[in-house]
Amino acid sequence: MSLGRVPLPHISLHRVTRLRIKRINNMEQNNQIKLVRQDNRYELNFNKKITVREYENILQFLSEKLKIQQVEEVNDYDTVYHSFNYQEQKIVLSYSIFFGISIYLFDQTVALNIQENFLKGISQTLSHYNFSN
Repeated sequence: MSLGRVPLPHISLHRVTRLRIKRINNMEQNNQIKLVRQDNRYELNFNKKITVREYENILQFLSEKLKIQQVEEVNDYDTVYHSFNYQEQKIVLSYSIFFGISIYLFDQTVALNIQENFLKGISQTLSHYNFSN
């Protein structure tokens, strides 16, 4: 028994290819860094398993691109924190062997919309970072 052919709407191959490329580009951007709201703060989370070496590379990249100087370093057994002063805010870059990398503002009393915009700016800078495969 044959069901026959079901007519499909006409979509050009060029349009399908363009849509796929757009979807892939968005997925790549979303797969690297994600802005997440955690209770009373926003933070940037890296969705990829990152090694200590790559954490150090990201730290160097941010130091150069944002022209920031490290204020404090805490190196625990399984976690490393670096804090910086940047645009009148103290930001924290943390690495955990369990949770990966996150970036957030130290002062959690800063208004959420300011935190969100601030971290979006840092995320934009990080979009120029070449993540290793």
